[in-house]
Amino acid sequence: MLKPFLIAATLALAPAATLAEADGPDAWRVVNVPANDTLNIRMGPGTGYAVLGKLAPNARHLARGACVPFVPRDVRLDAADREALPPRWCFVDGGAGRQGWVSARYLGEDVAAGGAGGDTAGVGAPYDIALPLVRNLFHKAAFLDINDPAAMRAYFSSYTVPGLANRGAHPILDAQDADLANVAVRFADPPVIQGMATVIVTYENFGQPRRAEVHLRPDPDQGGAIRIFRIVHDSGAVVE
Repeated sequence: MLKPFLIAATLALAPAATLAEADGPDAWRVVNVPANDTLNIRMGPGTGYAVLGKLAPNARHLARGACVPFVPRDVRLDAADREALPPRWCFVDGGAGRQGWVSARYLGEDVAAGGAGGDTAGVGAPYDIALPLVRNLFHKAAFLDINDPAAMRAYFSSYTVPGLANRGAHPILDAQDADLANVAVRFADPPVIQGMATVIVTYENFGQPRRAEVHLRPDPDQGGAIRIFRIVHDSGAVVE
């Protein structure tokens, strides 16, 4: 169980720039806000703080800052720990002076304005989210709870999620243990065929080169969001 003092301490420190999550998304986009509504930007992380401005329901490329509560990467949370955490808030910068805190329940992963270092060139919405989604998954893979369906649906299609649990090897990494380095992602050529995007992932695990091919497509059960439905590892193992 995560100790209460750790939760309190991280809440107190989280707004500092040094606690911005290095393995988080490139940027945020607004999600789950009706087309006829807006998202409040507040002075602090909570509804008790004054509203500083508003974001459109389709706002994108929001520069990310720290999120609270901050949980160190090496701290594992069980279901009870997650329930005990207060609602999550993130500091965003939407440009034109629109800076402040918004509820994380209304934020989804996005690419930074202009694309992720040019590696999304020629790939339009909704598939432009594929690279940051896969990159974030592999950076966080060793710390994710594969048996938590809610956490897995942030990356995988609803159809794929049930098959992830209770496997012998870690389904994302195709290994029992992980010590990842030099993770790189890129689109295949061509990047999208008949509604399916393909992302190539190369990395080292305990110094050994590995490669995976990740297939993504819109998930109708998650409002058409781009999600992973298959991973093909260089060992021949397939997750789907």
